[in-house]
Amino acid sequence: MHNLGVILAKKHSTRLPNKNFLEFNGQPIIEHSINEADKFGLFDKIIVSTDMEKDEYYSITEGVLSNVTVYKRKPENTKENSTMYDALMEVLEAYPGYDNVCLIHACNPLLKAEYIRSALLVLSWENYDTVIPACNIGGYIMHATNDKIQLIDNANYTTNTQSQKVQYYQNVGMFYWCKIDKLYENKSVLCENMGFIELSKMQCQDIDDAGDWEIAKWKYKRMNEK
Repeated sequence: MHNLGVILAKKHSTRLPNKNFLEFNGQPIIEHSINEADKFGLFDKIIVSTDMEKDEYYSITEGVLSNVTVYKRKPENTKENSTMYDALMEVLEAYPGYDNVCLIHACNPLLKAEYIRSALLVLSWENYDTVIPACNIGGYIMHATNDKIQLIDNANYTTNTQSQKVQYYQNVGMFYWCKIDKLYENKSVLCENMGFIELSKMQCQDIDDAGDWEIAKWKYKRMNEK
């Protein structure tokens, strides 16, 4: 099996400006994702898909890495309403011949190589189209519209959370392992036939804003204390 790693890394971010290249633990945060992805030799190639020219990318990271190819994304796939699926498919069309692809987020300070490897084993051994890391959130799922909040799953409202047979998970936004032929069929990274590896709340933190960034720093420090 031939595996491709793809890291989407636009320079600009609306809610947390320049988040993919902010310094975290002494290096641009994207370098953490690259280094963890490369640890076990899981990938034949790692592509960084960005809206920058190569020289600009290298000037704000740690320089040219032999295991990484920088790919300049098409303008139509760098807009705010562009999807990660569209950006990923552009890379797959430019680099054909792979069986599996792992789409990895650039701003990913709690990512560990063993998570990527564990998810690949699930994808390889089980009959899933996609495998992701997910976190059990517990409690009851609600949604809000304007000033009102409502339960989504009324059936479990009267059941203690520890007694619920239905478990609720959230996509933690680290990476997505996909079988490429199924990716073309499903036309989406997320699909119905999806497996997962479970991470604890301390092992993950999706970063959308400055508050998430501070929480991630605290978790990183706690997870790496000796």
